[in-house]
This record gives sequence, C-alpha cells and structure tokens, in this order.
Amino acid sequence: MSLFSSLAAVLGLEERLRFEISGAGSALTVLVQPLLKTPPSPLNDEQQRLRAALAHPLCLTGTLEHLETELLSALTRYGEQRQRLQALVTEWETLDEAVRQAQQTVHQKRQKAATSVSGCKASSSSGDAADDPRRHAPAASAEDDEAASPPATPATPALSLTANPDSLF
Repeated sequence: MSLFSSLAAVLGLEERLRFEISGAGSALTVLVQPLLKTPPSPLNDEQQRLRAALAHPLCLTGTLEHLETELLSALTRYGEQRQRLQALVTEWETLDEAVRQAQQTVHQKRQKAATSVSGCKASSSSGDAADDPRRHAPAASAEDDEAASPPATPATPALSLTANPDSLF
C-alpha cells in the first residue's frame, strides 16, 4: 500500500487531513491530524467522546529509517481504528434518528387520540336525549345495583409507567 492510499484510508466522509513532518536533530516527527466537519446539532456526552476519539491524531517520532519501515503500517492500523469508530458514530446517529421518529410518531398518535376523544365527547353531548338508551331502560332497584357492582376495594391511584408524556415506555 502506498503512502497516499494509507492516508486516504484514514479519511472519513467530508473530512480533511493535516499531515506535518518536523525534524529535531536526527529524529523526525510525523503528525497526522483529522479535521472533522462541523457537527449538525448539539452533541451529548457520548457523541462528544466519539467525536474526540475520531479527531485524535497519530504522532510518530523516530529516525528516518524507523519511520520508513513503520509509517505505512501505523497509518493502516490508525485508519482501521478510525473506520471502526466511524461505524459506531453512524450506528449512534441511526439509533438517534430512529428514537426521534418513534417519539414523533407517539406524539402524533397521542394528538390524534386526544382529538378523537374530544370529538366523541362533543358529539355525544350534543346528541338528542331521545337517543339515550338509559332513558328507555326500566329503573333499577338498589338491590340490583348492589348485585351488579363489584365488591368495594380501597381506592388506589392509577400507576403511571412514566411521568414524561413523550416517553416510549
């Protein structure tokens, strides 16, 4: 593999790469620094850590002979590590988008349900009293009410799985 092929393998989508060589005496230092694109939105802590790992530079110092033998293999390993990290970032973004879409769907369904419930209440309250089946039913005695109703239980508040109305759980 050539130097430029190795450098190209280090690059991610829409990224740039800074490649610097400096010398001090008989030693050379090679710095390979990825320059990442601007993130599309505010990042949470995990996304910031992944981004920092993707921006981590490769820095090698050694003699000319040492760098000639080690640079290509170091670039190859560095490129493979960055590709694995980029795959994690892509997976994270995909999961994030799926969660956003699911939350949006839940929100829309709740709005539809609230609209249909309020529509049903409005139509039933505006209905004709003659259509009320309870109006034509015979009056029930107190004994019938006791037999039909379940035994009294202590009142317990309804349990809510979550306090957040946009939660999926």
